[in-house]
Amino acid sequence: MKITQRENGNIIIQDNQNNIKAIMPYMFIFPHPRIGNSILINASGSATDENNSFEVSVEKGVFLNGNKITNIEGLFDSIAKNIQLNGTKNTEPKQNTDPQKDVFDTITDFETMYNFAKAFNSHTFPIIKDSNGKIVKEDYLLQFTTVVLTIQLSYYYFSEAPNKISHISMGGNISNIAFPVKTYQYGANNVLTHTYESYTWQR
Repeated sequence: MKITQRENGNIIIQDNQNNIKAIMPYMFIFPHPRIGNSILINASGSATDENNSFEVSVEKGVFLNGNKITNIEGLFDSIAKNIQLNGTKNTEPKQNTDPQKDVFDTITDFETMYNFAKAFNSHTFPIIKDSNGKIVKEDYLLQFTTVVLTIQLSYYYFSEAPNKISHISMGGNISNIAFPVKTYQYGANNVLTHTYESYTWQR
C-alpha cells in the first residue's frame, strides 16, 4: 500500500502495483479492531467502520510519501509528522464562510439536530441494526466546507419489553445541544404517550 499527499492536499491511496484506489481530501487512520499490526483508513471517522475502509497490513510495508515503514508505531508517528490529514496542504486561500456550519452552531435541541444530521449526512449506511432488525445506532457524517463533524445516536430498549425504546442518547460534536438524551414514555396498552429531552439518563 502507498499513501502519498500531493501539493494540493489530496491524499492518494495506491496498491503496490501503483493502481490508484482512492483520492481523498482527508482521511482518518485507526488500529484495526480485529487484526494485529494492521490499520484502517477511511473518511468516515469511525474506528469500527470496516465496510467503508481500506485495510492495510503494515507487515508487508506501507510506503508513506515514498518511504517504506514496517511497524505500526513508526507508521502512526510518520503520518502525524508528514501528512496533513485534513487535506489543507494546498496554497489556495481557505474559505472563511461555511453556511451549513453556521446553522449547525445555532442548533440547541435534540430533534432539530437529528433532522439536520439526516439532511446533511454523508455516510452511505448511517443506520445500524441488530440481528433482529432493531435499530441500535445511527452514525451521521457531516462534511462542511471548513470542518467534518459526526453525530451518533445510541438506542436503548426496555429489558422487559425489548421492542420498546427506553431512550436514545446523542453523541459526537454536540456541545451546543442542551438536552442530549431523548426519553420515551408509555401509557396504557404500551401506547407511546410522549417523549422528552433530558441532560442525563434517569428513569
